[in-house]
Amino acid sequence: MTYLLMIDWQLKIGATKTYRICKEQLNGYENIGASLNDFKNFHMDVKCFIHERDGQFFVDHFKEMTETRIGFCFDYDLDDDGSLRRAIWADGTARDNYKIFGDAVSFDATYSTNKYSVVFTPFKGVDHHKRSVTFCGALIAREDYESFNWVFSRFLQAMGGKEPDKFGVSRSDYNDFMCKINDIIWDDELEAAEFDGIWEQIIEDHGVGVNDWFADTYAIRGQWVMTHCRDLRMASIMRTTQRSESENSFFKRFEHKSGILVEFWMRFESAMD
Repeated sequence: MTYLLMIDWQLKIGATKTYRICKEQLNGYENIGASLNDFKNFHMDVKCFIHERDGQFFVDHFKEMTETRIGFCFDYDLDDDGSLRRAIWADGTARDNYKIFGDAVSFDATYSTNKYSVVFTPFKGVDHHKRSVTFCGALIAREDYESFNWVFSRFLQAMGGKEPDKFGVSRSDYNDFMCKINDIIWDDELEAAEFDGIWEQIIEDHGVGVNDWFADTYAIRGQWVMTHCRDLRMASIMRTTQRSESENSFFKRFEHKSGILVEFWMRFESAMD
């Protein structure tokens, strides 16, 4: 095993798992030539070496990705003292997925990733097989209006300016429209005929009856509207919060509250692969 491979594994999966892998490769712990504590100490030494350069390593890595990977985009923002406070990135595959599956997007800000309390905020969606897909990853140091506004605006830039909402409703009318639509979509006490009548009235009131996407979506309401799906398994009918919760176990694989940024992006890339 090479020295660089050892570092790579230590940062991606930690000292204990690396030690176990070495045991399998070398046919026994006795052939490793080091104890588990040695591996843990080595891991700490690597993190100490990286510590002062952590943010710069992170930025340099993603800058290199924009130069070497077709379709990869990255942006970041620094505090006045030069500390990384925001970052966002997406590769070509993720951006292509958004073009196809970006009708609805789930945004989750519940993952505290490392020792700096930087929050990981993935943008996710669902493909045609009802599998979760990740469109974009972002990090923010503070959960405030400025940070979220920065992330959302950069997300739209990365996705070519294409917004996930296809409803065609004016921004001034949007909240009222969405409240009415959500009320009937998730009301499982409505009868199917009642739903259809209220839907048609909402569409007429808000002037979106000529929208092709809306018409096509309504035509297959038997696959996604609660009152039309009473006899179907509910596994595929989920709110975005449920979709986020269903992915927690996946993203938890590389969440490490004592970790550093270099560990985070290495584990993130391994998880995506």
